[in-house]
This record gives sequence, structure tokens and C-alpha cells, in this order.
Amino acid sequence: KLKSARADIYELRVQNNEKASTFAKRCNVSVSTLRNLEKGLSVPFISTIQKLAYYSGLSAKTLLCMAESKEQSSE
Repeated sequence: KLKSARADIYELRVQNNEKASTFAKRCNVSVSTLRNLEKGLSVPFISTIQKLAYYSGLSAKTLLCMAESKEQSSE
């Protein structure tokens, strides 16, 4: 699920056509946190997922379901 989650976080940023620094600032997370999540180097706290989802116009549940859906389709 972590691999799918990092891809989804990266896709959200790319869909917003933003640099990591801009996206992180607007989501109220650090740039290092965002980059670590995109690289799969860390597992996001629920509060971080909520911030990313809120800025992207999604619910945290939707963001998590996107990752789970991709994981199941790749099995």
C-alpha cells in the first residue's frame, strides 16, 4: 500500500502542476515530509494524509481508498 500511496501523493502534486515546495507549503507540511512520502521513505501520519487530501479537494478516506484500489488491481 505504501508504494501506491506514494504514487498517489506524487500524482496529486503533478495534477496541481506545482513544485514540491509550493505543494508542501499549501498543504501545510514540510518539503522534506512531502519528498519522503513521494519516495516511499516514510509512512504518513493520518494528519498528513488529511492535509494533503483537504488541499487536493478529497477526503482522507478517498485518498486512502485510491491507494488501496491500485494495490488490489496490481495483485
